[in-house]
Amino acid sequence: MSIYASGIGYVATAGPRGPLMAGEHDETDVSGCSESPGDYGCLVCPLAACRYDDPGWYSRYRSWRTALEHEAIVSQYPTLMDASRATGIGERSLARSRRRVLAGEPVPS
Repeated sequence: MSIYASGIGYVATAGPRGPLMAGEHDETDVSGCSESPGDYGCLVCPLAACRYDDPGWYSRYRSWRTALEHEAIVSQYPTLMDASRATGIGERSLARSRRRVLAGEPVPS
């Protein structure tokens, strides 16, 4: 299958059921995505849902995961300002992420 960039996104030119539209993916291709480790792709994916099946869920999941990563960074420094200067992440972004984590926001489901 070849993929080329068009004006509306990426379009596969030879899918099993004909051309795929932008935003679709080939369901017979189980090589995985950036989240699935190794050669087994989708078969060993750690996500609760496929990022291609529900892009909204995946966006919420990434936001939640980023908040956890920011909290881990902030916990290493005495102040938000120090963490911001050391990492280059905005102080407001770190504060918002910290607020989400401390509020106990659950894993998106």
